[in-house]
Amino acid sequence: MTPATPSQQETDSSSRLATIRRLYFYLVALVSLLVAFASFAGLLDILTSVWLGERGLVDVNTVDYVRNSVARSAGLLLVSTPLFLIHWGYMQRRQAEAGESRAAVRKFFLYTASAAALIPTLQSIYALLDGIIQSALGEPLATNDLWPSAWLYHLLLACAGIGLVGYFQSVLRSDGDLGHEDGWSGVFRRLYLAGIGLAALLMLLFGATGVLESSWQFLFDSFSGPATVGWWRVSLSNGLTLVLIGAFVRHYHWRRWSQIFDQNPDEARTGLRRLYLYAGVLIGALATLIPAASLLSETLLWLFGASTLPMSEVLDGLATPLAYIPVGIAIWFGYSRILSSEASRFDDSRESALVDRIYNYTVTATGLALLWLGAVDLLQAILDWLFVATNIVGAAASSSGRVWAQPLANGLSLLAIGAPVWSLHWRTVQLRATDSGEEGLAERASGPRKAYLYGVAFVAALLILAFLAQVIYRLLLVALGDPNAQVFSPETVAEAARSLIAVVVLFIHARAIRQDARLGVRLPEVEKRPGEDEIAQARQRIEELEGELAAARLALGQLEAATKSVEEMSAAEAPPSQAH
Repeated sequence: MTPATPSQQETDSSSRLATIRRLYFYLVALVSLLVAFASFAGLLDILTSVWLGERGLVDVNTVDYVRNSVARSAGLLLVSTPLFLIHWGYMQRRQAEAGESRAAVRKFFLYTASAAALIPTLQSIYALLDGIIQSALGEPLATNDLWPSAWLYHLLLACAGIGLVGYFQSVLRSDGDLGHEDGWSGVFRRLYLAGIGLAALLMLLFGATGVLESSWQFLFDSFSGPATVGWWRVSLSNGLTLVLIGAFVRHYHWRRWSQIFDQNPDEARTGLRRLYLYAGVLIGALATLIPAASLLSETLLWLFGASTLPMSEVLDGLATPLAYIPVGIAIWFGYSRILSSEASRFDDSRESALVDRIYNYTVTATGLALLWLGAVDLLQAILDWLFVATNIVGAAASSSGRVWAQPLANGLSLLAIGAPVWSLHWRTVQLRATDSGEEGLAERASGPRKAYLYGVAFVAALLILAFLAQVIYRLLLVALGDPNAQVFSPETVAEAARSLIAVVVLFIHARAIRQDARLGVRLPEVEKRPGEDEIAQARQRIEELEGELAAARLALGQLEAATKSVEEMSAAEAPPSQAH
């Protein structure tokens, strides 16, 4: 290993000192900024409450309380604000230095500060819009949370937050590397954008479902009789507010990331971008499948005659899944289409391929868990109908004659969701793994596939060990003549169902592991025979080398002849005394 030169040692030392300096100044600037913004919000809250009056402040509106609150918030603000300005101003003056504007610590500070200012800003905007919509829907001011002073507090706080976010974003643009960051600088930006995008997506999801749920409940209540007047205003305004804010934030986020794509197409192939899209697909799928399973289970219980709830409560329970399903479907298919479009347009990178495998095997494992639970409940319902219900007599038969109804409804609903999810994704990954080319090799050798196969096999083996041992234990008790073995009890039936399904799961995945081992994780080495072009090139190279060798021999002969002639001339010109 070559020792470092003095100049290299000096460069490394200055780089370490610059990193330490950045850590100190940006960390102090971030902490002081957070304290300053929080103290500003507290001071603004108490001043607006005292000035305009606040219902919650009537009981504690004493001189001591107001004095202590103002002094505490103002003291923190007066200390933290100069501290932030000094440290941030020092780093801003060094922005033009080499490597400063592209430093990862700087990007971490800017994006963390933007997020810290954006969260309370969105909360204040939500409170303002929610109160305005409630008033527009007829909510009296006496029960509106904005009145009498909260509206001014949220308005001023939102303006301050918007100013901070806008300033930090302008600083990021002035750094000159937006969309082309290297290393962790790009990771911090993608995390910030992905976090904003997922937050906006969740706001759209919960807002739209809130609006639909209010509509369904209003419709169901109109059939069940008179309801409380105006109950729908709060839930409807909450939903509309979330939809408006979520739509605006998502539009901003999507336009921002699209502009980066136009400048740098490699951005679409990054792992965090694909992870964000897969998270959107997963959110939409969960928002669709879980309510669908609940809706199907309640419907089956009602069809089996096992539901004891009155119709009004049944309808109220259906309002939530009926609200989630259409919104979840829209998100699911919308993000799936975006994901497919970007994958075909920008191709895959190593990071995006890894994220794709992690997503596929995670969803496969989730579908398998739902499939296992559904199959267990279904098999338990069948065994209950065959062995348990027939052993119930007397009064117990009238109350427990439909002991199979609950597990049957749960099993069918879980199977209806888990079976398609598992089978579709399992078939996708198996088609890749059984490919004889490089794609199959990469799939079989991937970490997510090994973790999934061996993890499922391990869990299935533990389930067999836990449940099948109990079943065999009770069977042995019967064989030994124990009259209280309870072979046909609901517990034994459930354990038998779980163990049988675990055996099937273990068999399927052990077979896949064996198939991977048979196909191998390396491509077979094929003896490569030289082609005609390679042979011709080799012959041409030999001729060139032979020509160079002949020329070298000729040059060597000429040099030897010239040397000999020089020696003869020197000997002829030498004096006789020197010759003797």
